[in-house]
Amino acid sequence: MQLCAERMATTPEGDEADVREGRQDRSRVLIAEDDRELRSLVAFALEGDGYEVLQVEDGRGLSATLEQQCWIDVIISDVRMPRRGGLEALADFRRRNWSTPFIIITAFGSEELHEEAHRLGVTAVVDKPFEMDELRTLVRRLTVPGPEEKARTTPEVIRGGQRRWRHPGFDL
Repeated sequence: MQLCAERMATTPEGDEADVREGRQDRSRVLIAEDDRELRSLVAFALEGDGYEVLQVEDGRGLSATLEQQCWIDVIISDVRMPRRGGLEALADFRRRNWSTPFIIITAFGSEELHEEAHRLGVTAVVDKPFEMDELRTLVRRLTVPGPEEKARTTPEVIRGGQRRWRHPGFDL
């Protein structure tokens, strides 16, 4: 079986039709979270919104899934997980020049962590505890066709359900 990254690299002239082969019409969200209850709760909410949701429990599972699944529309990852953290996965993901929106959720939302996540190219940082509706809205904005909608959500920080910091030049 050819890995997703290899298929993407061999797709002629960036034609996404070959990459999306076998994909359903629903947007696909990948959740990496070691807390099973939180992971299930987020998945349940997003599935209720009509998304296809894939779940993994750590950063290694995240990387393995990305190698096998050719099309993920949004990634949601915890920062601190066993075996491999979300920031490590994000750094590797961006080194490969993959541009899928990447949302970090964290209970350890220091300014340093937020700065590091943005340096690595995160789309948004959401601090725990968060309002599920805020996360659902963010995912919806990132899966709506059109660059204007995506640009308005990139990057931002949500702390305890409240937007507290946004990168200059991005207006929500």
